[in-house]
Amino acid sequence: MKESTLPLFTCPRPLHGGGCGGALVLRSTPALPITRGCPADEIREGLLRCVTCGQEHPVLSGVAILTPHPDDYLRRYYHSLRRDLARYGALSDPADVWLSRYHTPRRRKQDYGADFRFSQQFEDAWDVARAAADDPQTLYGPFAEWLAQVRGQSPYAVLSRWAAQQAAPRRLALDTGCGAGGLASRVTPLYQTLIGVDLSFLAILLARKALLHAPTAERSYLLTRWRGDTVERPLPVRDCPGAEFVVADCTALPFPGGLFDAVFSSNVIDIASMEGCLDEAVRTLDAAGSFFLTDPFYFRDGEVPREDPREALRSALSARGLTVSEEQDGVPWAWSIYDRHWRVYFNYCCVAQRSR
Repeated sequence: MKESTLPLFTCPRPLHGGGCGGALVLRSTPALPITRGCPADEIREGLLRCVTCGQEHPVLSGVAILTPHPDDYLRRYYHSLRRDLARYGALSDPADVWLSRYHTPRRRKQDYGADFRFSQQFEDAWDVARAAADDPQTLYGPFAEWLAQVRGQSPYAVLSRWAAQQAAPRRLALDTGCGAGGLASRVTPLYQTLIGVDLSFLAILLARKALLHAPTAERSYLLTRWRGDTVERPLPVRDCPGAEFVVADCTALPFPGGLFDAVFSSNVIDIASMEGCLDEAVRTLDAAGSFFLTDPFYFRDGEVPREDPREALRSALSARGLTVSEEQDGVPWAWSIYDRHWRVYFNYCCVAQRSR
């Protein structure tokens, strides 16, 4: 985490019917001392303490965990954290010992429940098809023709094109549900600073490695062609020094109200509830800001709206003072599991502003 971005964040701990909102200060303890990376602005390890309520949020391998209840998060996902830190992160000996206090062997192991393949984050589906299959036209037939026809038309491409057409100001942007940084890599150059948040520690680790090269650079990935056979693919990602990524809950964002000129929401309202996500997105959006959203409407049980999801979303935005100014439905988002297994979603995309 960059220390220079620390003033942007506030404590998300529930307090008095809302978020605490206290400022966070960097704190070193004997159990988890501050360590820095390169450049010196990078906080590799330490604790961020709320000056109002005293809650502490850890920074591990450069990743700040800014959830409302960080201790619960660490216990719940302890085994996943250990796995992903071993693969992609780096911990000092004191931080390793500090994290061990959250080991809960008798509790059911839980994972983040999301897939952050570099192929679907950073590469066009047609390029992936040509790398996954020796002859995609013969193997896929009409599907290959369709992939070629929709090249460059992913949800990320649609939102980034709309963002580029928006008028100034372009100081601060927020990407909720940022995953491994696929959308952030496209829109960060449009803003002075972009903050990406995701509830998955793995997603934030990967985004920081791919876009910030911290703690080490991730410049390629292995694409699975079939079981036991992979091909190395370069990550077509420019450096994004204006970006930062933290673990946070999109229904309890660690930011003050009205902070961002643009808020992006990528495939989260069907996972984390439409109401909570929209409440927080609108709360943190500047009065003159723009809200960008893409979603496949693959709602979890209990979250499915009774009406058409598009109408439900427009109504929910209107109730929060936002009006849809542009929309596009059926936007293809295809990604490869292996050469003979693909997932295809057709997303709804829109951009909305404060109602006049």
